[in-house]
Amino acid sequence: MPAGLETFYADGTPGIRLTDRLGRVLGTYYTGSANGALAVPGLTTGTPFFVVVPDAGVNDAFGVFTPEVSANQSNGVLSWTFTSAAQSPSWITVGVF
Repeated sequence: MPAGLETFYADGTPGIRLTDRLGRVLGTYYTGSANGALAVPGLTTGTPFFVVVPDAGVNDAFGVFTPEVSANQSNGVLSWTFTSAAQSPSWITVGVF
């Protein structure tokens, strides 16, 4: 009999298995208003993902938001570049799955 962790939904279908890839948030970082980079521990432990959100107190951030920050990673270092002249500060949430 196999051993491990497996969850099931109420209808009996499998939910989460030990072999599933689950996302893990590594941190949230503030960009300020300049291009930058920083080392993120754990960034090389899986497939990275990034979520860019504008700073709520700057330039009517809860209006229509077009991301003005391009995030990338290389060898465990998160880097960001502003793609418009406005350079509105943002938050970048980083994780792996």
